[in-house]
Amino acid sequence: MLAESRKTCEPLNPQLLLDGFRRFQDIFLPYTKYCAEQAQCQHYCRERHQENEVFTAYLAWCETQKDCNRLRLMDIVVQPMQRLTKYSLLLKAIHRNTENEEHRDSLAAMIKCVDQFVNDVNSTLRQRQDHERLKGIIARIESYDVVESKDDDVERILKLHSELDLTCPMPGCHVTQRRHLLLESDLKLKDNSTSKMDVHCFLLTDVLLICKAATKKGGVGVRVVRQPYMVDRLIVQELARDSPSIALVYLNEFRTATAAFVLSSSEPKLIKNWVDGIRKAQELYTAAKQASSAANIAAASSIPVTTTVGSISRQPSSCFYEDDDMMDQIECQSCASYGTNTGLIPSRSPRGGSSRGSRGSSLVHSHSGSMDMNEVSSVSSVSQSRGVSMENELRGSSISSDEGIPALTTCSCSEGKAVTQQPVPTPSPRPDR
Repeated sequence: MLAESRKTCEPLNPQLLLDGFRRFQDIFLPYTKYCAEQAQCQHYCRERHQENEVFTAYLAWCETQKDCNRLRLMDIVVQPMQRLTKYSLLLKAIHRNTENEEHRDSLAAMIKCVDQFVNDVNSTLRQRQDHERLKGIIARIESYDVVESKDDDVERILKLHSELDLTCPMPGCHVTQRRHLLLESDLKLKDNSTSKMDVHCFLLTDVLLICKAATKKGGVGVRVVRQPYMVDRLIVQELARDSPSIALVYLNEFRTATAAFVLSSSEPKLIKNWVDGIRKAQELYTAAKQASSAANIAAASSIPVTTTVGSISRQPSSCFYEDDDMMDQIECQSCASYGTNTGLIPSRSPRGGSSRGSRGSSLVHSHSGSMDMNEVSSVSSVSQSRGVSMENELRGSSISSDEGIPALTTCSCSEGKAVTQQPVPTPSPRPDR
């Protein structure tokens, strides 16, 4: 841009920078990893500074060099993140002072590219922080003591299924949607098995954990003492009592109550935060499930229907039904070749005596298993027409009989004379089939 301006002696043209800012995400992609691991780098430097005297001496020498501009290492590490935010500020300042509409449009597009990348970096940082906090909770949970048994055999089985895995995906959500900690504090629990028990509660995106201190006062370890409660099955009601409390009812898959308890605290503000936090978790979890469901529907609808129909119509016709079910096979093949847009073959419905009797007059239902598509078309036209004469029926079908059925005889008479024919006995099912 500068070279073009010097060459043409014209004002700076920001449109020359548009192609570069459109590739902003690709060019600055390493910044995502750098910013996500920045906190770990700072923590490492602080540890080495306290434990390693050689590292401290080397760091002091580096900070005295001219390239550092009298900045400490911690200040230099933060500069890349600050640089990302300055791009948007500079572009917005230029946009405010630009009068050319084409230039303003280009600047707006550049600002959008930069802001989108900065938002992606911030999202990555939040996910990393949430993951670290979740790892901290997992490290604090020492045991899962929800179900107890006095039987030794049952106790051995319980131990195999008493591990709470908070790293698994949220139920009903995509694997990329992870839970994170929303709220945690000390509360008092009251239910049918205890009067008032001091507990420590964790509210995650999809689940409420009620824990109890596993060690003496001052320890960080906890053990889960109640089953994990999915937030979308919790009924929350704030109670008007002397001691601020909230009542919670837990519903099962049939939307009937399976547990009920009260959480209380001496601080009204804390109880209010828990009520708001649970409702927020319910909204977040519902939104996550809806987004996952919408993604699954979109993926399913992207499958081309014509491919499904073609694959069905190209199936080999080597699988035949029993004698009286030949028409079902013909209808299925016809539907697969000429059928609807759904690409589904209709299932065979059971037929009673009336259905079988309605087709008994047609010789199409013989026991031959070879038929081309022209014959199929002829068969469907014969079966649908009730007023077709036996002569036309005989002409429309080219299927021979292998059951020993007497052949129909037709008299070649002149016009105006009746056509005689022998009665056709109804074929009986083959005993060998």
